[in-house]
Amino acid sequence: MRYELIYPSKYIAGADLVEKGGKDVTLVIQRLFIDDLKCQGDKTERRAVIEFERAKKKFVVNKTNLSTIADLYGPETDDWKGKPITLFTMRVTAFGKVWDAIRIRPERPEPRARNNGGARAPGEGG
Repeated sequence: MRYELIYPSKYIAGADLVEKGGKDVTLVIQRLFIDDLKCQGDKTERRAVIEFERAKKKFVVNKTNLSTIADLYGPETDDWKGKPITLFTMRVTAFGKVWDAIRIRPERPEPRARNNGGARAPGEGG
């Protein structure tokens, strides 16, 4: 088990995908909403969050990933409901450390690839 998973989060993290073998995970967007999330100390930050069909964990979406989804499905976030996206991990340097960041593939997934043909999504029970 990766050490990052010892204290579970309600949000999908790069460690979740790495723990599942680092394979791409295709999920279907249920909704996108804006939430005020705690960051450092008592500060909060407004962030975009996606809920997926058949996944317990939500996904905090950064600007890079929002832009990728907009390139795939257009700029209107209400139109993203029911659309599949494929998550993968990429090693990035940020905040003085190397992280397993989540990115979105810039291609529309094949319809049969949705949720990896029944593979468990990050945060899915079982």
